[in-house]
Amino acid sequence: MSTYCCIRILNLIILFIFQVLSEIRPYLVGTGGGILELVQIKDYVVKVRLSGPAAGVTTVRVALTQKLRDKIPAIAAVQLID
Repeated sequence: MSTYCCIRILNLIILFIFQVLSEIRPYLVGTGGGILELVQIKDYVVKVRLSGPAAGVTTVRVALTQKLRDKIPAIAAVQLID
C-alpha cells in the first residue's frame, strides 16, 4: 500500500471519528455535560479526552467506546483520558 493511500485512509478515519464524537456530544447534556475531544491516533489506537460530569458515568464511557468501535471497525482500541 502506498504512503498516499495510508494517509488517505487515516484522514477518513479521523473524519469518521469527528462525526461520531459530534453525534455523541448532545447526549452528554443528560449526564450533566462534558467535553469530548480527539487527542491522538497512533497505530489505530484512538485516545479521546472525556471531561466534565459525564467522565464519571460508566455507561457514557462504555457507550462512547462501543460506538466508535462499531462505526469505525479499523480502530484497534479506544483509550479514554480524563
